Amino acid sequence: MDAANVLAYTIKSADVGDGIVIRLTELGGTQTVAHVSSDVFGVAAAERVEQDEDPGSPLTIGAAGVEVPLTPYETATIRVEAGVSWAPIALTVTKDEVSGDVLLIWTGGVSPFTLRRTEDPKMSQNPVRPVDEQPVTQHADPVLADGQTYFYVVR
Repeated sequence: MDAANVLAYTIKSADVGDGIVIRLTELGGTQTVAHVSSDVFGVAAAERVEQDEDPGSPLTIGAAGVEVPLTPYETATIRVEAGVSWAPIALTVTKDEVSGDVLLIWTGGVSPFTLRRTEDPKMSQNPVRPVDEQPVTQHADPVLADGQTYFYVVR
C-alpha cells in the first residue's frame, strides 16, 4: 500500500470467486488513489466488489500496482487474483575441462541471489554459500574434487 492515509484492515481468501479480498479505508479525509501491490505475487486481475464479494467493476493495474480510487473516509472492498511476479529459476551446470571449474549459470528469479552447495541432496548439512545475496547470475566453482557429487540451490 503506497498511501499513508489508507489502511488495509482485512486481507483474506475470497468467499465468493477466486482470489484474495482486501478491504481498505481512507482515514485522512482526502480523495486518494491507493496502489496495492505485492513483492510476493503479481496481480493477474483486480476488481472492486461489494462487501458481500459479488462481482463488481474492474480496476486498473498499473506499474505501481492495483489503482484503487477512494473518496474521503470511504471503505472499499477489492478482489485480486494472484499471478506469478517472477520467473522460476533455471540453473545450468557444466564443467570447464580446461580449468576444472564447475560453471553455474541461472536465469529467472529476482536478484539478489544466494547459491548454496553441499554434498547432501537435502541441503541440510552445512551448505557452503559461494554466492551470498549478490546481484549475479553465474558462478565458477573451483573448489570441487573429481568424482564427488555436489548439490546446488539458487534462491
